[in-house]
Amino acid sequence: MAHSEIKLKTTSGSIIYGNAWVVDEDSGVKPLANVVIAHGMAEYSFRYDKFARYLNSLGYNVYAVDQPGHGLNVTASEKPSLGLGVWPESGFKLAIDYLHELVINVRLNMLPTILFGHSMGSFVSQRYYQRFSDTLNGLILCGSSANSLTFVASRRLAIIMNKFMSKRKKIEPSFFFANMQTRAFNLGIKQFEDGYKSKNRWLSVNEENVQSFDKDPLCGFICSFNFYYNLFCGLKPTFQLKRVKEITNPVPILLIAGDKDPVGSKGKGVKKLERFYRKGGQRVQCILYPNLRHEILNEKNPEKIYADVATHIEKCIKEHNDKLSHEKHNIKEDIMSVSYTHLRAHETDQY
Repeated sequence: MAHSEIKLKTTSGSIIYGNAWVVDEDSGVKPLANVVIAHGMAEYSFRYDKFARYLNSLGYNVYAVDQPGHGLNVTASEKPSLGLGVWPESGFKLAIDYLHELVINVRLNMLPTILFGHSMGSFVSQRYYQRFSDTLNGLILCGSSANSLTFVASRRLAIIMNKFMSKRKKIEPSFFFANMQTRAFNLGIKQFEDGYKSKNRWLSVNEENVQSFDKDPLCGFICSFNFYYNLFCGLKPTFQLKRVKEITNPVPILLIAGDKDPVGSKGKGVKKLERFYRKGGQRVQCILYPNLRHEILNEKNPEKIYADVATHIEKCIKEHNDKLSHEKHNIKEDIMSVSYTHLRAHETDQY
């Protein structure tokens, strides 16, 4: 396995950054698939290092671009176009564009490609799937949710606030939405038994993970008003059933979440999302893990979760390979049919 940082020049000429964990073919291991990770809000792609290394051990290349205003897109450039937590006016679309640039590049190796989106990245991934399903062979949504009254009310409020806010204020941290989110997500979740107090305790039952998140300067920052405004507005088309029904290349979907995750309304929002996709004609499986919260990949014993993800990826690869075999068989039959027709025509010309 070889880890490296990604520096990718986009079609628009800008530079985006991320991380790659590529299977070492020199060791005799042939990669089987690409897994592209879309990370969540107020974190960054290298936090998925342990998970990526696990996928590498199974023969999967892993790639992850940092979201706009996150991770290396802020720290790797001497003059970052966006500050930490800042999104421009079209931030949600920009996040999808970043993802698309990465997917198009990794698909050049002709391997099946599975998209894994966590939290905010899962919402970006859902919209990406609606627009670019032909670039994917599978989809995994972690710590996600369906549409809700909270999302709708937040969007309406953000739209009103946007009309009266200056351009400068829009790129400043939004303490209003951040505090509202913190209060809502921590509702009913007690502080840790040893006395450690954190506003991010809703993330995980694993205190070590929460402490690591709290101490990381690239995690837990307060995002700009434009971030929240674009996210809430981006969710509107994401949750329109007609857009799901218009998907041209349906792929197997896996939903995974803790049943105590406040983002997914403690499982209810995830089950609602499952029903939403089934209603849209999609093939979807949902797994809820008892007594876990939001960052299920970072719990103390994530082996079962890792294994469930691997099983789904295997399913996606098999479906891809079966489809290729079927297409090759049809091409072979077409060639034989054309050859036979040509031969009969030649015989007819002789007599």
